Amino acid sequence: MLLSVVNEKLSRLQFCALQVADEIFRLAMIDFKIDSRIAGTMYEAVHLGGGAAWKENADAKAKGEKRILKSLPDDPRITWSEWRARPEVFE
Repeated sequence: MLLSVVNEKLSRLQFCALQVADEIFRLAMIDFKIDSRIAGTMYEAVHLGGGAAWKENADAKAKGEKRILKSLPDDPRITWSEWRARPEVFE
């Protein structure tokens, strides 16, 4: 689902607090008129389960890991490990 991609991007880039990212996800589901039971389940899963990933991303960012790509691979078989080893692909 596209909205989960937005939440993941907020987690990776950390332009805002975790609670804000989760609330953006919840409000987006309301705006997209996702069934309230599904939206509630998805929100709770992200809210309860996302803390560990958020911390991992915060630690990586604090260590200087670059987060914003300026180019994408042409070869779909390239792995993330291979791609991120190329400093020229980041802003």
